[in-house]
Amino acid sequence: MILLEGGGVRERSDRREFLFPEYIRCASDVVEWYIDNIGMAEYTGSNWDAFEESLGEIAFSSKCNISILHREAINLSTSDLSTYIGIIRSLPEDAKKIEFVFSRELLSKISDT
Repeated sequence: MILLEGGGVRERSDRREFLFPEYIRCASDVVEWYIDNIGMAEYTGSNWDAFEESLGEIAFSSKCNISILHREAINLSTSDLSTYIGIIRSLPEDAKKIEFVFSRELLSKISDT
């Protein structure tokens, strides 16, 4: 995970960048957004186990070279946020096709969970 300094978006010619939206409130919203924006398989179930499996698949895809920017306003419950971060942290170190970027405020919130 990487810290997003100053809330700004970095210019990167080698990656597509996506801003994780504030409207997401639950696992099914997360899965739907990843399907619509990141290329997660449309048959992915709307729960955390399915998300974790599909995220692992796209993290190694040669077509996937992206950054997902997370600002402080993530509206997942504390439990869902903890699960989401846990899934991200569980990705193998060599799954570098997806870069997860977090604001300082969100990292502080995460460390409190």
